[in-house]
Formats: sequence, C-alpha cells, structure tokens
Amino acid sequence: MDLDFALERDELAGRLGGGLPQGSLCLVEGEGGSGKSVLTQRIAYGLLEHGHRTVFVSSEFSTPAFLDQMQSLGYPVMDAFADGRLLFVPTNPLLGHSVSSRERLPRLLAARHLLRQPVVIVDVFSMLAEPHLRGPGGDRRLEHLVRSLKQINATGTTLVLTIDPAHFEGLDASALASAADVRLECRTERTGGQVNRFIVTRKFARAGGAVGDIIPFRVEPGAGFIVEIRAVA
Repeated sequence: MDLDFALERDELAGRLGGGLPQGSLCLVEGEGGSGKSVLTQRIAYGLLEHGHRTVFVSSEFSTPAFLDQMQSLGYPVMDAFADGRLLFVPTNPLLGHSVSSRERLPRLLAARHLLRQPVVIVDVFSMLAEPHLRGPGGDRRLEHLVRSLKQINATGTTLVLTIDPAHFEGLDASALASAADVRLECRTERTGGQVNRFIVTRKFARAGGAVGDIIPFRVEPGAGFIVEIRAVA
C-alpha cells in the first residue's frame, strides 16, 4: 500500500511512483543547502492533505519556526498541528537540555509513542545520529541502529530520514544504504550564477508506478516545491 502525498500544484508524487511504500525506510540524502529539508516538508504537507497522521522530528527548527517555514512555502499546517494530525517534535525540548548530544538518538528511539505513527520524518537524522556513532565501535553501533530502524518499519511505520553524508564521514554507512527501500539524493549544480537543483533516484523498491531517475526542481516562497520540466546534463 502506498502513502499518497500528491498535490495538484506539482507532479512530485507522480514522478515518485505515486506515493511512499508503507512500512518503508526512506533516505533523503544531500549536502547542506541541497534541498532535502524542503523536500521532506513538501512530503509532510502532502501526506497530511491525504489524511496520513505524521510526526515531524527536527534537529533544526523550533515549533514556531517550523510553522512559519511551512506557511512561507504555501504549506499551511496549523490546523493539522492543532487537531493532532501533525505532531512536531523539536529534539532539544523533547529530549531535555540536560541530555548529552550522544544520548539524543537513543532517547528518541525509546519514545515508542512517537514511533508508532503511520509516518515519522526526521530532519536532519544524520546530525542527530552523528554524536552517538562517533568513536570506537561506531560501525557496530550503526549496524545496530539499522536493525532498530527496520524493527520500527516492521510495525507498519514509514520512516523518512534526511542524511548529510558529511555527518557519517569515516563510518561505513553501506548497511544503512542497503537497508533503505527508497533512496533519494538531492543535488545542486552551478552554471554561471545559477543554481540548478534536482533529485536523483538511487533506489525505489515497491514503487506503485513509474519512478523518474532525475527530477529537476526549484523552491519559491508561497509556492513551495516546484517540479521543473527540463533536461539535466
């Protein structure tokens, strides 16, 4: 079963198989500024519009800042936030300022009431995970983390995690990549003074329809995520 996140204003869901596979592990990869956060914000809004209760965990935004960000993109979520369809979780208040950065990820994974929802989006997941994985035994802890994520998937929860590869530098992240059902990479190319953004589909298992290999896009205030129709060199 696919979780629909289509909007009439753009073709994103149609270019990504028609929806996210239920119970899947989805990675949205890319460097800082590549557009991975706004992609997850677009997906979250589409899911909410189709009635899918969604948890959005953020290591960057406070609650007011997130609501303002969504409004500025033309993705109003105040009603969904007020009636509980959207549960927004800024990691610092949830986990307590006294909790060390190394313990934030284990504390989040222990919050089972959050992880039993239909969709959980974590942005930026790699920033949250990095302190936990650093040091001796990091590769082993990463493999254990992957098993924990797949156990969450087994309950029917779809996980959408943003990953900045710089946070995993020096670690063997192949287990995470292999375990993912969906891998989308946000990339940028600079041509003169222009920045071109696009999504590269690295993997999309259990797709309900055709999946585009390369999806050019731009982001505009008030309009949000816009799929462009053009060739990418």
